[in-house]
Formats: sequence, C-alpha cells, structure tokens
Amino acid sequence: MLKILITILCMLPLVAIAGNRDTFTIKHNGNIIEVARQSPDTLISMHPHTYVQVRSIVKHPLVPLRMNGNTIYTTDETDFIHNAAVSTVTDCIEAVFKTIRDELPAGSYTYELPDLVINEQGKIVFYTPDAFTASREVLLTEQQYKTIHSLLEKALLDIELIPLVIDGERVPFRIDIKSNFRLAQ
Repeated sequence: MLKILITILCMLPLVAIAGNRDTFTIKHNGNIIEVARQSPDTLISMHPHTYVQVRSIVKHPLVPLRMNGNTIYTTDETDFIHNAAVSTVTDCIEAVFKTIRDELPAGSYTYELPDLVINEQGKIVFYTPDAFTASREVLLTEQQYKTIHSLLEKALLDIELIPLVIDGERVPFRIDIKSNFRLAQ
C-alpha cells in the first residue's frame, strides 16, 4: 500500500505538468491542425548609450504538433528532404520578390515562416499568416502589404515538395524558413 501511495505521489507532478500544455486546434484548408502556443519571454537589454534597461516581450511562433490526428515531424537540417524543401521554398519567395521589386521602396525585407507544414503529398498546408515584414525605414501602404501577401501565398500553395517518408509511409513534416532581402535605390 505504501509503495502505491509513493508511486502516485511521484507521478502527480508529471501529470500536472503534462496537463498544462497550451494547445488548440485550427481548421485550415480542410485540415485540422493541433498547435501549441509557447509562452512569451521577457528580454532585458541595456541601451548602449544611455545604459538604461529596456524590457521587451518576445513572442514565439505557434508549434504545429498534429495534422488530422497524425504527428507532424520536424526534419533534421542535414536531411536531404529538409534541404530540398528549404531550397525550393526560398527560391519561390525570391522569385516573387523579383517580380515586384520595382514596385517596392529601397530597404530591408524579411519573410519568415517558422512553422511551415507540408502534408503527405508534398503540398504546403499551413503556415503563420502575415510572415512578411519590412524594416523601419520602409513605408508600405496597406494595399502593398496585401498584394505581397497574396502573391506569396499563391506561390507557396503552388509548390510541390518531396514528401517525407518514415517507415515506408508518407508523413506530414514542418520546416522553418527565413528569407532576407535588401533592395537598394
């Protein structure tokens, strides 16, 4: 009886921790995706000239865990499938920017996809919307942002990638993409 009580007391913290995951589901393009929300961090830095501490909140992206009940795998950065997917998506993003670069003001641009999910058929099925940002010196209108987002979304949905195969079965996987562009006058 004492052994059972000790076992239960030892397992209680594990159950409490496991139950605190902040997960929810998103319905997107006919798929049900379970994602985990990560807690934001507080970053404290010191201003180099005034020596005043500056606090900022760092929000982390959602982490896709399951798609339609199947585990979403994270590939190794040395894996051929991972490298091929990253290269293909980056090339696609660069191609979109080449078509619209004459319409954009000079400055730095970033397109970040920390949670890009590829399904069993090699199609992109989920990513965080509004992943495009411009540097402070760039002033874009709301219409320009919408145009860029729609062009990038259309291009990403048209990509066909090599599916990930584990134990002879195709499985969904996720990759992280970050593309930086600098346009000069």
